[in-house]
This record gives sequence, structure tokens and C-alpha cells, in this order.
Amino acid sequence: MIAINYLFMVTNNPKESNCVSTIEYNYILSYTLQKSYKQNSFPWKFVLRSQEVWVMIFNRFAFASSVVLMIVKFPDYLISVIGLNINQVGYFMALINGINCLSNIISALLADYCIKRKLLNSKTRIRKMFNSINSIGSFISFCLIPQANCNLVFLFAFSSLQMIFQGVQSGGLIPLVTDLTNEHSPTLNGFAAMISMSSACILPFLIGVLLDAFPNTLKHVWWNVFYSIAVLQFVAGSTFIVWGSAEMQNWDSATTTNTKLKTSQKKKPDCAEIENIRFYCKITTDKQNTNFF
Repeated sequence: MIAINYLFMVTNNPKESNCVSTIEYNYILSYTLQKSYKQNSFPWKFVLRSQEVWVMIFNRFAFASSVVLMIVKFPDYLISVIGLNINQVGYFMALINGINCLSNIISALLADYCIKRKLLNSKTRIRKMFNSINSIGSFISFCLIPQANCNLVFLFAFSSLQMIFQGVQSGGLIPLVTDLTNEHSPTLNGFAAMISMSSACILPFLIGVLLDAFPNTLKHVWWNVFYSIAVLQFVAGSTFIVWGSAEMQNWDSATTTNTKLKTSQKKKPDCAEIENIRFYCKITTDKQNTNFF
């Protein structure tokens, strides 16, 4: 379905798209003419020294570890320790993942509502609140999962609780990259994801080594894994409370402003460019000429 939508909806030029009206196209064109500066290169020097960036990456690593544990390795726990068959595991995972999807949607809507209403007078406080709910809730739920032992009712309840808290991050950590930077958000997101998703390689490997080393105590090995991830969630959440931020960073706005200033000093628009800008801006406000192009 995604491939079909991409095939028919995505175009190389907004003029070729059936979803872009004439007014929208003229607005895009006028903005393109006005934007006479090039995007600045990624400020690696400032990013690598940024405390806020590394706190975000550490929290994303902890969050990715919990996702890997619950999505990738938890079915192994249900089969080897709890004794469920493949069909039962499929139903179990489908239910808790459905709960996670609902939690993601609701948390994102609540976070946007809080930001628009300025309920806490700071976007950073809102992000910290959602991230803290996830960290503390994940710590509690991961500690409760071993206590359920082989009781399926309690195990399902505690697993669902963990997936609910995991979904809360859609209002906390997940959109944090776009809060820190506007111009460089794609590169920063790729850099942060590269480091944080290393947990997808590290965690399964470590769990496999531990299970092979102690084959006679599989249940206790799994319990220690849950406790370890619980501690990681709590520590990561604590660092974000103390050092985390959701405000636009100076290295983003400063580099963008400097680029604009340097470009404006190098080249000033000539009379023809000014007339083109005025011409296209006039078209966007004149409803009678919407079919001009």
C-alpha cells in the first residue's frame, strides 16, 4: 500500500502533483524565489559538544533497548519460559502491540494539546513530563513482569502496562529532534538513530550469550534482563530530567542567521528578481487568476 501511494502521490515537481492547488504552487514558487541562501553544512563541532544532544541520544538508546526487548526478544521469553505455543504468542503480541499503537496516538495528541495551550509554559517541561512518565512507568512494569512468573493474566497486564508507557514517548522523546533543530533535523535524527539503534545489535547478542552460559536457569536469566533494562530506563530518564532540553539550540539558529547575512552581503537581488517575486505574490492573492499557470 505504501509503494502504491508513493507511486501515484509523489512527484518531482509540485506543479506536476494533482494534490497541489494553483495557489499553493504559486506560494511555493514565490518562497523559492525569495530564498536566495543555501542550507548551511551540518555543524558537527557544536553538535558533538552539545550536552542536550548526547542526553537525547542516551535516552533514545534506552528507549530502543526496551523496544527491542519487548518486540524482538519477548516472544522467546513467552515460548521458552512461559511455555506458550506459536499461535498463543502471536495473539499475545498482537494484543499488546495494539495497545502500544493506541498509546502512541493518544500521547502524541495530548503532547500537542499541551504545547498549543502552553499548559506548563515550556515545551521542555512537557517533553520532560512525558519522558518521565515513560521512564518511571517502564521501570515499574519491567520490575513487575518477573513477579508475574507463569501467571498469564498478570503477565499480560504488566506487559500491556509496559507497552502503554512505551507509547508515551511519542509525546516526549520521539519528536525531540525537531525541537532542538529545524534546519539540521534530518542529519541529527540519522546520527542519533545510528547510535541508539545499536541496541538492536547489542541486546540480542548479550541475551543470547547469557542464555547459552546458564541454560539451566533460563527463567532467572530473563528476570535479570528485565531488571537491567528497568534500571537503564530509570537512569536515562533521570539524566533527561536534569540535563535534557526541548528548546531550539543556538548552533541551529546562529548558523542559519549567519548564512543569511553572508549571502545577503554577497549578492543583492536585482530588479528583475524583485519584479518576479512581486508578480508571483500578486498571483497568490488574486483569486481571479488561479488558472493562470
